[in-house]
Order: sequence, then structure tokens, then C-alpha cells
Amino acid sequence: MIDGFLKPTDSQNVVENQQPGKIAKDRSAWDLLSARLRAVSRSKAFQKLRSVRDDAQLMKIEFEEKINHLNSKISDAGDNLDKLAMREEIDKIHARIKTISDGLGNIDKRVTELTKKDTKSGK
Repeated sequence: MIDGFLKPTDSQNVVENQQPGKIAKDRSAWDLLSARLRAVSRSKAFQKLRSVRDDAQLMKIEFEEKINHLNSKISDAGDNLDKLAMREEIDKIHARIKTISDGLGNIDKRVTELTKKDTKSGK
């Protein structure tokens, strides 16, 4: 900044350091996990299934904490638009938690299937 004015490089840094990049990173973490949860039925490796399960459980905890945080902010929200936007975000997070819960159930089913196959083959 020179004499209160932004240099071209200053404005680039401001744009690069904003939060939307962090949000995009969070979304890609969710996209990766949801893809891994969808692939559970094809997995034959117990270690991979355990890794998916552990990551899903951690993300579920993070989402629940986010919901609690948003619920506490709703009471402090100034106007109805803020409240509605936070409720909408909470609904989206609830849908993700349901996806995770369904995926954890699918992991349990897959482990049962693989265990039966291992028992039949004598491993």
C-alpha cells in the first residue's frame, strides 16, 4: 500500500487471502469422503474400510459441532435473512450427516459380507 492506495499486488493478496478458498477446500474434503462412502460396496480391503469409517466419524463430529455453533448464532442473528440462511445451512449439514450415517451402515454391511466370504474360504 502506498499513501493509502492499493498497489496491484495488494489487491491480488486481498483476493487470495479471503475465506472462500477455505470453504472450497472443505467442500472438496466432503466430496472426497462422500465418494469414498459410495465406493464402500466395491472395497475388499479392511484397512481402507477402516480408514473411510474413521474419516466419516471425524467429519460427522465436525458437522455436529458446526450445527451447534450455527444454532447458537441463530439466537444472536440480527435479521430474519441471517436466521433463514443459517437454518438452510443447518439443513444441508443434516443431510450430510445422514449420508455419513448411511455410509457407516454400509461399511458395517460390507464388513459382514467380507467376513462371511473369508469364513467360507477358510482364511
